[in-house]
Amino acid sequence: MSSNENKDVPPNPTPPAGLVQGKGRVYAYETPALAPGAYNIDVTQTVSAPGQPDQQLTSSRPFRVKATDPYTLPPGLVHSFYPPRMRSVSATTLPHIMLTGAVPWERPLADVTRAEGSAPYPWLALLVFLPEELSVPLSMTESKTKPSATKALSTTLDAVNSKKSSLCLRTPFPKDQASTDTAAFIFVKGKAFRSYFERQRGDTSTEQEPALSRYRYLTYITDTGEVSSGDDTDANPVVAGQQTNKYSTILGHRSRPYSANSTVPQTVHAHLVSLEGLASRVDWEATEKPGAVVAMVSLFSWTYTWDPNDAEKSMQLFEGLVKHIGPLAVALPKKPEDAEVGGARDWMRGRLEEGYTIVRHRDLAGETSMALYRGPLCPKQPRRIQIKPSMYGTDMQIIDMSAKILDVSYSVAWDLGRSLAGRDGKFSATLAALRRQLVLKAMAGARTGCESAAAGVVDFVGDALRSLNDLFSGPLDEKMQGCPETGKRRWQRSAGSIGAPGVMTQAKLRRNLISCSRPWVLNAVHQLCNTPVKPKSPESEGSGQPPKVGKTEVVPCDIPILPDVIRWILENLLSLKLVPALYLFPDPTVLGDEVIQTFLVDDTWVDAMVDGALSVGNTVGGIDDPVRDEIRGAINEYMIKSPGGVVRIPSAGFVMRSALIESFPDTEITATRNKDSSGGGGEDIPVVYRRRHDDTLICMCARGPSQTLNDFSVSMKLPAHQQRSVLQSVTNEDLTMTIRLQPLVDPVAQPAPQLTSETEAIKWRKNGAPMVTPTDMGLPVAAWNWESGIMIPHAVAYAAVKMGEAKLGAAFKQLGSDSGSVYLATQLTDRQHSLVVPFKVKATTNSRARQLFPLLEAVTTATSPTLPAQLYDPAVAERELGATHPSLLTKKAFSLLFPDKNIPVQPSPAQTLVFVVQPGTEIPTPAAGVAIKLESIDITLPVGYSGNDLLDEDAADPRARVTDRRKQWMAAAYRKSATELGVRLRPRVPGKALPLTGLNASFMLTGVTVNGVLGDRVRIRFEETYIEERSAVRRGRERVVSEKYTVSGSWFLAKE
Repeated sequence: MSSNENKDVPPNPTPPAGLVQGKGRVYAYETPALAPGAYNIDVTQTVSAPGQPDQQLTSSRPFRVKATDPYTLPPGLVHSFYPPRMRSVSATTLPHIMLTGAVPWERPLADVTRAEGSAPYPWLALLVFLPEELSVPLSMTESKTKPSATKALSTTLDAVNSKKSSLCLRTPFPKDQASTDTAAFIFVKGKAFRSYFERQRGDTSTEQEPALSRYRYLTYITDTGEVSSGDDTDANPVVAGQQTNKYSTILGHRSRPYSANSTVPQTVHAHLVSLEGLASRVDWEATEKPGAVVAMVSLFSWTYTWDPNDAEKSMQLFEGLVKHIGPLAVALPKKPEDAEVGGARDWMRGRLEEGYTIVRHRDLAGETSMALYRGPLCPKQPRRIQIKPSMYGTDMQIIDMSAKILDVSYSVAWDLGRSLAGRDGKFSATLAALRRQLVLKAMAGARTGCESAAAGVVDFVGDALRSLNDLFSGPLDEKMQGCPETGKRRWQRSAGSIGAPGVMTQAKLRRNLISCSRPWVLNAVHQLCNTPVKPKSPESEGSGQPPKVGKTEVVPCDIPILPDVIRWILENLLSLKLVPALYLFPDPTVLGDEVIQTFLVDDTWVDAMVDGALSVGNTVGGIDDPVRDEIRGAINEYMIKSPGGVVRIPSAGFVMRSALIESFPDTEITATRNKDSSGGGGEDIPVVYRRRHDDTLICMCARGPSQTLNDFSVSMKLPAHQQRSVLQSVTNEDLTMTIRLQPLVDPVAQPAPQLTSETEAIKWRKNGAPMVTPTDMGLPVAAWNWESGIMIPHAVAYAAVKMGEAKLGAAFKQLGSDSGSVYLATQLTDRQHSLVVPFKVKATTNSRARQLFPLLEAVTTATSPTLPAQLYDPAVAERELGATHPSLLTKKAFSLLFPDKNIPVQPSPAQTLVFVVQPGTEIPTPAAGVAIKLESIDITLPVGYSGNDLLDEDAADPRARVTDRRKQWMAAAYRKSATELGVRLRPRVPGKALPLTGLNASFMLTGVTVNGVLGDRVRIRFEETYIEERSAVRRGRERVVSEKYTVSGSWFLAKE
């Protein structure tokens, strides 16, 4: 390889030695393998053949190595910076900016001679200016462009070059290597410019002014990654031995100087400037003239504020977060003690505290109204709301009966899931293919069943003829028993009736899916669960990337496309990765400033979104989707049976909005399970997902073992490679620095040093020699300029070296002469800050394994995975507890608005429910001398927002009164708990039990508000107390002996 512009290109030197800092290493610099410029690749090949002369073939191909543009930084190059924009920091804080990669050494400085064995000069520097030290000359204000808030003027290179004599420039800014002829310039006054580029005290370099030697101490690189083994375990494979996560840090070396106005806050501007060509371009002598200004290129800038010199020097932003931890809800003023209870304000306050907001809603008719909406992140435990899988999503809308407003949260989630799945063409095609395979498997099973049944056709015809013969023999009344009384339902077929031969009805499809497709799918899922999964590295636990589900080299599975569907659902929907921020935070005011807000994940919201996604590709139609149910069952089975640590589903998390996120985006987050009463817990919980945008960080933590909820705590700590840099203590008379000895220890030193003290202090006086023990260390006489506030970096690095040699001896990690910035970086970084956020997710009361639609989903048999699962059927009544004494009463209920229905077909704000309680028609005849009487009846109605709840929990409790004119009973309604309403029936005469003959305990509930999301069946529980009286002769006298017993059970109200 040859070079056109760089004839002698030295090979990439060995990286300098570094020091360990946290999980990474700090190096002084890293030079590129090829310097920017034009090169040629020359290839020569010799071809030999028997009997023929050798022939040489040559080829040349030019190429160019480009570096970062000298006048603009590309987007994404700035990783972070500190202090944050428009924030106040302590007076001793030194700013820094972190760039991705080794950018500061990409452009070599051609006008500066690098001594052998010394570090290369960076072409970037971070300078801090007071507002009065920057001034735009009048000659540059002719254009309409105005300076920015940091006093940087965006103008063309020609405009600056045309006035170079008045800007202390000897040569113009070149345009041959720039992608644009426009740049941002700052105009620095001569005195401020000289303070940054004059030779400092103790500087022994021979370079001419402007001097750039100090900036080699202020730039270093940190590598926080590990050496890759080359395993292709990620979507983007890396080359073996490649280093990752390299960040270059450019340190500003100016803190607040001591002056007359040092007791008030001071605003300053930080500028990342270019040093390329500065030594030869600037006329140093001209900078001493009165009114001189120097033009410099500014690539990045921001503004912050110095606190007074005597103010608190702690990291107020980080420590202030501890005092501002709360739920993810709108901050509301404290509720007045005399506030109205149950009014509109109280209702609205309750909804806001639950995370709801008011949104505009357009219904199917096109009318616009208001609706309630809440995303999947809840500030507290979400309500008990049970929804069913939907075909369209609109039936997931819930009516808030207190305000007559729709809650569209779950309907919106369903539509979002369908949209996200439909947008991903690959997933949509895979899901459609999986649906087709399941249907074909079911149809193949149906054909096999038809062939096996063909042999019994003759028997079937014979049975039919015998049935016809029986139909015309015998009395007609006996044949009509059990037939419907009215003709309108005479020929009605049940929903599960068999269709015509050869027609695949919905019921047939479901039966065949259960009998044929389900064992096939479950077997494929178990194959995935038994596949060994490669363990994750500890560094990937908190990386914020979604986990790889079932990631293996070869996945043996009978259904090859099934893992793709499961993986997409788990990685994108259950982790909330694809949910847009607008759906997570519908009300932007919910996000506070400089706060940590905690939340719990609403599993029902996520279930609705997954249901919408799995609805894509449904070509069967109908009132339900049995194919989708089988796919959902497969996902549930995988979540239960998959190896530990593979499936990670978020349960809770927090949103942190702070300027610290912009400055320290790599904040280390660790979640730890709290210890329970049995001594369990204490292990780490994986961090499932992290999403950062500007100053906002969203973090979600996974469920515990077996996908159950756990109470846990989250600790946040600033990473070692992202710490603020500070001067420890500065007064008007002295500067005190603490040299940390541990970072200076050679890790391979033998024997290991026994440190009597982790730190050693050095105090520099304003005028005089430094105070240090021992006193003959030969330290520089100054390390800071009290007038300008500019630190002398080589003095601090030299002091660290001398202190390490004196205190550590042979255990001191001696680096080369080109690594002075490493010593400086390890001594100026602040202590690591951390805080802990506790989470209470009520694991003791809600610790079920995570399932999609848990009450409607299949539960497989552990011992026989190939058997069809038994669906949960809410229509099966519970067995009565009083098995030896059955209930002797019949119970019915209906609404006065809809007398022909058990449950109203639509909710109404105020209606009356009638409960008919009478003796049954088949009461067993008691034995002679035995009488059965009824003492009390207790009926329990469910209250809440799920499909199994009859009454709305936010409405006022109804009132009960008996309907029997004889007034033998008294009825009273009372609230048994937050989720139950009780009705107590007692005889009007206290202590008297009533006989069953002619008994009528019917009652009505007035002012009933029915739940807006009723299911098809609602269970009503009852408890009846009977007294059985029998005659007995004792001691020659006839006596009545009483025995009391209780019968408990339930019955169901059903939509007809």
